[in-house]
Amino acid sequence: VQMMADAKLLWPDGEPIVAAYPVASRTQPTTEYDGKLDHAGTSGATLVGVIGYDISQAATFITNDELQPFVGQGQVNFAIDVTGRSRARGAGNISARFSLAASTQVTLTYIYGNPAIDIEKSTNGADADLPPGPYIPMGDPVTWEYVVTNTGDMTLT
Repeated sequence: VQMMADAKLLWPDGEPIVAAYPVASRTQPTTEYDGKLDHAGTSGATLVGVIGYDISQAATFITNDELQPFVGQGQVNFAIDVTGRSRARGAGNISARFSLAASTQVTLTYIYGNPAIDIEKSTNGADADLPPGPYIPMGDPVTWEYVVTNTGDMTLT
């Protein structure tokens, strides 16, 4: 017996974000058919607790288009599409009934960055933060120097 599920987390427009494909298998030896279609006795079996274990998938969003649904107030609804598939195989004719349940759990984690810069400008080597600023006679050359410092917690590119 093999049981599988296709689980997909979807964007609101239906496009997949991530997909997981857990598979569970169990082998059950049986004897030849005993004449009763009851899935019991030595010719049948009821398999309980065949579980496709946790499969973790992750997605990282970095582009503006990907992040746009998370901007502003309100909520975003994501669909989860889960399809179960089962298969029984063996020698001879096989009669099988399946009851299959599949579920998913989604955890959304926001990792915020705090980009920030400090820009200091000097004019001819003098700090120009306060008035009146440096005096430059008419016709003299002017050199502006800018020092940019990353004061945030993100790498600037």
